[in-house]
Amino acid sequence: MMNLNEVWIRVREDEQFLRRLVWLALAAVAVTAVTFGGYYYWDRYVFIGDESPLDLGVQHLEQTIRDDPENVEARVALVQFYFENGAYADAIDQSQQVLSAFPENQDAQFLLGMAYVQDGQTAAAIEPLSQLVEVRRQGAMANTDTVLQTALYFLGSSYLEEGQPEEAIPVLQEALVINRTDADAMFQLGQAYTLTGQHDLAVEQYHNSVCFVPDFTVAYQ
Repeated sequence: MMNLNEVWIRVREDEQFLRRLVWLALAAVAVTAVTFGGYYYWDRYVFIGDESPLDLGVQHLEQTIRDDPENVEARVALVQFYFENGAYADAIDQSQQVLSAFPENQDAQFLLGMAYVQDGQTAAAIEPLSQLVEVRRQGAMANTDTVLQTALYFLGSSYLEEGQPEEAIPVLQEALVINRTDADAMFQLGQAYTLTGQHDLAVEQYHNSVCFVPDFTVAYQ
């Protein structure tokens, strides 16, 4: 039987559920960026050439920013373009630049936190995700806010990764208030309970997670 450390290693190696939540939140948060970057790319750059789509998209967006440094949509589009193509270091750098000029930009906050998560820098992800959570909690639709739920989920998982299960518990509980069927959040909450010695509550969360995802192998283990 696998011990807790072995189970946790397997969870970190399985990125399928991470991708699902990342793209869910990106779809909700960065509609403007998708429209801006995607439209231009397909309108101008659908051809076979020597340069990659990443290079072409980056060149256009960088030129747009040089022409209009105050164009926050172009700046956020560039962050998202980097993120979607796995250039997390560039996404982090560019999102920090956006936030230095536009400190309340939620798209940049979200993308910065997610780039840190995907780059394995969970300690650094906590601050931008916490800031985003604090703002979106005040929204009129907070109880159905999928972006807030996603930020809470990854904030909780970052706390777990950093050995802070006590901090993760209320965050993951809040995520489940928004989405009561999120088996991944249930599993993460079960991990937090396990690490704090609350085994009955942990078993309850593992049981709930496999009710919603019957082939959730790690939860069974």
